[in-house]
Amino acid sequence: MKKTIALVLALMMALCLCACGKTQTGPGPAQNADLDMTAFYEATMEKHEFPGMVLAEGDMLEMSYPGLSALDGVAEFQVYTPMMTGAAAELTLVKLADPSAADAVKTVFDARVAACTEDGMNYPETIDAWVNNCRQVTAGNYMMLVVHTDCDAIQSEFEAAVQAK
Repeated sequence: MKKTIALVLALMMALCLCACGKTQTGPGPAQNADLDMTAFYEATMEKHEFPGMVLAEGDMLEMSYPGLSALDGVAEFQVYTPMMTGAAAELTLVKLADPSAADAVKTVFDARVAACTEDGMNYPETIDAWVNNCRQVTAGNYMMLVVHTDCDAIQSEFEAAVQAK
């Protein structure tokens, strides 16, 4: 019975979130950004099958990526997570204003991966996906954390998109 109620509530939340389709970025759009991170996200969603994704903001962002929004040296970021917590998918894009911030961003990424692979915190299939289908990528002044069965292809597309700019 609890599972049925949880499923109904999750579906209601998904429908509510679908109505809020506005996309926003992290601390503010970077001036003269080389890579349009929103366009990259949209192209990735079209090409690869992801579950319903939402832009993490406020408490949701801080719970998933504590400290990311306060990092010095980060010009812009976008964190997309699935609407349903059991789904093993994620796409996080970061533009660095200062390349020396890469280590701090990697620390935040590592903490996210650790939290999602901690035994008992997720379903075994979700943990397995975070272990085997997760890539952290640095390309120029951009960083990406992706969790998806096509993570290697998405990594290649990200690196090519950054290189093309």
